[in-house]
Amino acid sequence: MEPKPPAQRLKVIEALSLEMKKAKYVAGEVLPSEAALQQRLGVSRGTIRQALAELENRDLIYRIKGKGTFVRTRAESRPKPVVFLIREPWKVSHFHNAELLRGMQVAAAAAGANVIISSQTPGEWSAEFCNSIAGVMVLPRLLVDSDLLVLRQRAVPYCMAMESDLTGPSVVDHIEEAAYALADGLLQLGHRRIALLSGHFEHSDRYKKRGIGGALLKAGIDFKSCPDYCTNYDAGLAYEISQDILRSGNRPTAIIGFDNVLAIQAIRAAKNLGLHLPQDLSVVGFGGRDFGELMEPSLSTVNLRGEEAGRRVVEAMLGSNLSKMGKIEVGYDIAWRESSGVMASL
Repeated sequence: MEPKPPAQRLKVIEALSLEMKKAKYVAGEVLPSEAALQQRLGVSRGTIRQALAELENRDLIYRIKGKGTFVRTRAESRPKPVVFLIREPWKVSHFHNAELLRGMQVAAAAAGANVIISSQTPGEWSAEFCNSIAGVMVLPRLLVDSDLLVLRQRAVPYCMAMESDLTGPSVVDHIEEAAYALADGLLQLGHRRIALLSGHFEHSDRYKKRGIGGALLKAGIDFKSCPDYCTNYDAGLAYEISQDILRSGNRPTAIIGFDNVLAIQAIRAAKNLGLHLPQDLSVVGFGGRDFGELMEPSLSTVNLRGEEAGRRVVEAMLGSNLSKMGKIEVGYDIAWRESSGVMASL
C-alpha cells in the first residue's frame, strides 16, 4: 500500500480540494501564488509545491509556465494514460506480450484513456511525465529493483506483468506450477530426454526452470542433465539450435519451448529433417490465445491469460485501487494437442 502524504501536505491537499469542490475556485480560475498559499495555510513553500504536484497528479489543476496554476474543468478532466514498460520493444509482437498489450488497450479505451509504450527505465522519466500517468505495467526483463525506486518515490502505481524477482504488485499466473504440470505431462508420456529452448535465466524463465526441475526430480532425473539452450527469444537462433540438437546422435525425445515461437521453430526444424510429430519428437510451448491450434500438427501449450491480465491491471490503475490488490490472480490452463504424445520407439 502506498504511504499517505505527510500531515502538512495532506492538510493543504484537503483544504484546496474542498475549496474547489465548494466552487471557491471555479474552473479556469488561477489559484493564489505559492507565497500566498504558504502564508494563508501556515506551511512551508516546499509543502505547498508538493501538494500542488499531487493535485496536478489527480488532474484537478494544471500549470502554465509564467502564468500560474489553474483549476481544471470537469470536461477537461480525463483519465491519464497507462504505460507498458518493455526494455526490448521489438518483443512487443511476441504472443504473450501482444496479449498483455491488447488487454491493456481494451481496458484503457473503455475508460477513454491511452496506452503508452516505453523502453526507457523510469529513472530516465521526468517528474512531469510521472505525474501525467495513471500507472505502469512492467515487463521485468532487463530491470532491477532500483529501476523502480523512482516510481515508488513518486507514488506512481506499477504492476509486474508476470511473477518475477522484482519488488511490488504483480500478475500471478502460477508459472512455476504450469511448468511443473507441462514437464510432468511429458514424463507421463514416457519422455526422459527433454531439452529446453529457453529465453534467458531471469524472472519468469527462472520460475519455469524451477517448475520443470521439480517435475524431473520427482521422476528421479537431475535437471542438470536436461540441455538448456538460451535464445533470448530469438526465433532464428531457436531454429538453428533445434536443427543442431535434432541432428545429434542422442537427440531429445521432447522439447519444451519457453514461448510458442520457440516451440514452432523446433517443429519447423523437425519437419525439415524429416521427423514426424509426435512419433519421433514431442514439442510443447508457453503462450496464450494464438494460432497454435491451427498449426499442423496443432501445438500443445500452456495458455497464459495475458489479455485478461492486461485488462485487469489497467482497470485497477484507472480505478485507483491497484495498491489494495497487491497481486492480480490470473492463472493458466494447458492445452494438450497433436504435437505431443508417446513416441513410436517408447
